[in-house]
Amino acid sequence: MNKSELHEESIFVFTHKTTEFLTSINGSTSWKIEPSRAKKCKYIVCIKNVNHDQVDINEYASHGEAFLIGRVSDVVPSSTNKIRGEDRYTVKFDQYAEINSRSKAWKKLCGGQRWPVKYLKTAELPMLFMDELQVNFDSLDFQDVQEENWEFANKYLEKENEILGFNIISKISHGGAVTEFTGGPETPDDAMNMLKHRRAYEMKDSDDLTIPKGISIKEAKTRLSFEYDIPEENIEIILKG
Repeated sequence: MNKSELHEESIFVFTHKTTEFLTSINGSTSWKIEPSRAKKCKYIVCIKNVNHDQVDINEYASHGEAFLIGRVSDVVPSSTNKIRGEDRYTVKFDQYAEINSRSKAWKKLCGGQRWPVKYLKTAELPMLFMDELQVNFDSLDFQDVQEENWEFANKYLEKENEILGFNIISKISHGGAVTEFTGGPETPDDAMNMLKHRRAYEMKDSDDLTIPKGISIKEAKTRLSFEYDIPEENIEIILKG
């Protein structure tokens, strides 16, 4: 590892997971990332996504707010790969601090991008936190993690896996009709097929999702950066008429 690259970046994630879950496994999961790049990051900043069936409406953090930061200690394969059917990873941390930003962190720090992972320069965090979130980064109260509680974590993941595909009973409106899935798939492949079917209906019927016919150069760079896990500034797009 090039020492000059160590801790140069920090990773931001848009997650529905709770503080209790994150601290039960001392990490954030499940991310489609390049582990070698993420492992070099100094911090992981978790930003709340409330648009998920598993989110408790009584949770304190609102949509888009930063609520937890951890000091990255490792990157390991995610425990939910069997369900998702893709290479995904958990970013582990050995210290963490809770954040009460009450500010739309994802929009302000990450431009509101749709991809749930964003890399930012670690050196810029104190200024970004103060200017955009009104949070004094240097005064954050970091504490050591406690022993992992996988009994709690596994129950949480079982519920998530139901939502993702296993033993799912889901009703999805589509053009006035209702498609109902009952029972549960017997294999991970069956689960993924059901999930893809479900998502196809959700994408078509969503009230808050607009799929543009074209994309901007900036969005194209963002998508390529996410897909290939390289900085946006290292991507050059050439258009030929």
